[in-house]
Order: sequence, then structure tokens, then C-alpha cells
Amino acid sequence: MKNELTSKRIQIALSNANMKPQELADKSGVGKASISQYVNGSHVPGNISAKKLGKVLRVSPLWLMGFDVDMTETPAEKGQTVEYNHIIEKYRFITEHSPEGSQVVDTVLDREYAIADKLRKQAEHITKLEETDNCSSYEDCEEAPLSNIIEFQPSTSSSGRLIKYFHSASAGTGVFILGNEVTD
Repeated sequence: MKNELTSKRIQIALSNANMKPQELADKSGVGKASISQYVNGSHVPGNISAKKLGKVLRVSPLWLMGFDVDMTETPAEKGQTVEYNHIIEKYRFITEHSPEGSQVVDTVLDREYAIADKLRKQAEHITKLEETDNCSSYEDCEEAPLSNIIEFQPSTSSSGRLIKYFHSASAGTGVFILGNEVTD
């Protein structure tokens, strides 16, 4: 056995993933004959094959190739940091060992994701409203303004900010500005 370390590591990763070589071949796109050669130690996977195998087995491609790195250490890809990968490993551990815990994590993630998505949409809406700040009438705009313009805290200087709104607004008084009423 020429490449004993790689052979042992692939066997360990297969065992940890509860996977057979044929399933690994199917999921990774690496040929069954190649995987057989890696498992019996006659060959070492190249960079491309190691990356495919590592992704399916959830281990570092460098570790599979015999380098002295942590089994689950993966290089940062597409902006993924070591901290990001650590969080993913924690989540996988919780999912495997505490189904109730993973439900709690999923609930929190879903809620926070919904909040973040809503904030992103609000920021996009504000940007769109700010793009129409120079529209003082329908004729000045390529399209109709998205909302009425109300000047809060009027100022005599030209640096006053106009705030556009789309939905009802309240300044904490319980009185709502709905957008079409006339004010004195």
C-alpha cells in the first residue's frame, strides 16, 4: 500500500459519513474505479477529485490528500471564514445529537432571517424613495412618485430633509398620518 495515510483517511471519512464507496461515487461525480484506487492506497486524489470528495464527506480536501491539517478544516471559499465553518460544524453537531435543540436553532434562524429580509426590503424601498426626492410634481418624474411628501420639522434653511412615506405614520402620539388628509 503506497498511500496508506490517504487510504485510511478516506476510509475514516466514509465511515463517519456512514457511506459506501459507490454512494460516494454517485454523490461526488468521481468514478468508482478512482475511489477504489484511493481506498486501497494505490493512488492519491488530485486537487479536483479531493475537493469533490471533501465536499460530499464534509472533510478538508487537503486532509484527504494526506496534508497535516485538521480533518474538518476547509479553506475559506466564497467569503466563508473559519468562524463561518465553525458555526456550520456546531449546527451539524446539534442536529445530529439534539433534535430538539436543532428545532430551537431553526426557529431562531428563521425568525432572524425574516427580520433581516424585511430590513433589506425596507432599505431598498427607502433607496427608491430617495431616488425620487427631486420629483416635486408628476411632470418632473419619469414615473409617478411612490408617496406623498411631507416636511417634518420645517426649517427655513434649504438643508431641511423631506421624508417620503408609503404607509401610515405616527410620532408616538397615537395620531396617524395616512397620506391624503389636508392639514392646517
